[in-house]
Amino acid sequence: MRPFPTDPDEILSAPFLPEPDWSEFARSILSAVERIGRPGERILVAESDPVAFVAVLMAGISRGCDLFLASPDWRDLEWEQVAETANFHRIIGECPLSAKGGVPGAGSCRIMVPTGGSSGSLRFCVHTPDTLTSAVRSLSAHLGGGPLSSLNCLPLFHVSGLMQVIRAILTGGVVNFARWKSLECGDFGPEVSETKSISLVSTQLARILQVEGGPEWLKQFGRIFLGGGETGPGWIEAIRDHGIPVQFAYGMTETAAMIALGEAEEVDESSTVWARPLPGVKIGLTGAGEIEVETASLFHGNYPESSGMSLFRTGDLGRMDRKGKLAVLGRKDFVINTGGEKVNPSEVEAAILRHSPAVFPVALGLPDPEWGERLVAVLEGAPAQIDVAALEEALKKTLAPQNIRTQFITGIALPRTASGKVDHARLKMELEIQMHPR
Repeated sequence: MRPFPTDPDEILSAPFLPEPDWSEFARSILSAVERIGRPGERILVAESDPVAFVAVLMAGISRGCDLFLASPDWRDLEWEQVAETANFHRIIGECPLSAKGGVPGAGSCRIMVPTGGSSGSLRFCVHTPDTLTSAVRSLSAHLGGGPLSSLNCLPLFHVSGLMQVIRAILTGGVVNFARWKSLECGDFGPEVSETKSISLVSTQLARILQVEGGPEWLKQFGRIFLGGGETGPGWIEAIRDHGIPVQFAYGMTETAAMIALGEAEEVDESSTVWARPLPGVKIGLTGAGEIEVETASLFHGNYPESSGMSLFRTGDLGRMDRKGKLAVLGRKDFVINTGGEKVNPSEVEAAILRHSPAVFPVALGLPDPEWGERLVAVLEGAPAQIDVAALEEALKKTLAPQNIRTQFITGIALPRTASGKVDHARLKMELEIQMHPR
């Protein structure tokens, strides 16, 4: 692994993009360095073109700037929260905000990576070249070293897309950019080298598996990092049947992406994924079962905070076995209190998937005058595949009474973030408006 390059000449000394992207990057980074003024400027990066995005990112790092990564596709609500977070000396890309200037910072270089889109308010996790380097070192040690190359179909403002670029830069790998919309239509492009990886969320994997030629295309990869939540028994069975090289990833923006990986053969009979912490990562549980993490890749707080925290409580619930492997049970703040009984939506989703593996369920709580909260399960899938009556009967045999009071909703598309995860906050808001119109 090379040190994190912070000088344009160092950055350009080892190509990490294929041609013609590399030549375009080389021109763009030199232009971006000239555009950026003083060290320590706060720069909002909202480039839609991935090569231009990486060029501005690396130019800003070389100039010691505070870089805020953003999506040009954000809506008014997100941009309002961005505007409340900071004033910017420079805005590069497509954005409705205006630069307002101000006094530059210390010039120590920080990378602010957005998070919070699937659970509520937008915030920026403060990372540095050191925290990102630590994350790459941890994954590289787990995989035995060597170049980390990938086909990247995730947005670069998202930590999972960003880290694919950083891994390639630090390990001598190469990143090929791909459009997700093309992949889900079966337009897979050039042949994949078996040395490459691809990072997907469960929904993306499920869609490619259903496209003609999709399973064969996936089998070409050296490894497929799968994150983003619940993977149903039906898809786990499909992964095994097709021999697809999936590794189940657990991580978050606060830890610069993955901190634990699980193999398909380590998924147990109940379809629970068990993951091993990566080298240098310590994972434990609080008395209430919340997952807590110690790692050198840990963020420095949410901007404008810049703390040196050593332990992070993730907000996720989990179990650990005697060998130190981790099973993630769901979000702590998603737990529903209905009639005085606590319900973990992940347990309900898992039960639905065991009965109807072709359905994608999302369970959440909505206000209820009688129960305080009531459990609602949105079922995404072809109508012919959803038999609500049969599902209700099946769940009566497997779930506790408080879980059975579930209202099922079909026929709506689940809102998703740019990385493909379900946008729980937006879904909850849409359901509340639908059920209680003003």
